[in-house]
Amino acid sequence: MSARRALEQDLLPPGRLYVSSCLSFTSVLKTKEGVEQALCLLAGDIRRGINRHGTREQIEAFQGMVRANAWPLGPVLIFFGKSSMHHIGCSNWTKVRTSMTDFLAAAVTRRDTPLFPSFVSQIQTGIPYPDGFLITGQDSHGNYWLEGYRPGGLWAHIEKLLKADA
Repeated sequence: MSARRALEQDLLPPGRLYVSSCLSFTSVLKTKEGVEQALCLLAGDIRRGINRHGTREQIEAFQGMVRANAWPLGPVLIFFGKSSMHHIGCSNWTKVRTSMTDFLAAAVTRRDTPLFPSFVSQIQTGIPYPDGFLITGQDSHGNYWLEGYRPGGLWAHIEKLLKADA
């Protein structure tokens, strides 16, 4: 979720270009029964989590935990829940409009049209994240960019589950 709205009054320049990530996470813990309910209920839980964890106080508390748990390869994300739980990340950056940032001021050669990025992606550092799916957004041509990831060596297990379900 974007942390910009909560931080732009004093830490980030309001209404001005600032090239940097300003994203945070929200946690929604579900039991097996909760996951088997209608998808709209899970979507509602995620929306409430974003609203609840998107306040200045929550962002500062969460980032404080991230900084306190940094290790040589960089900060480690904080996950909530039992260690036996399976984390699946899902993120939609469409509202952040990363693909619509105009870099015209940084163009090497003079041009009269906006200079939008041709590719936007996430970079994982430190430990590899577990399963996830990311919508990096819609580009200036109307295309949606999607990205999914999963730890290596697990695809055979997914195929087995898909065949068993067919």
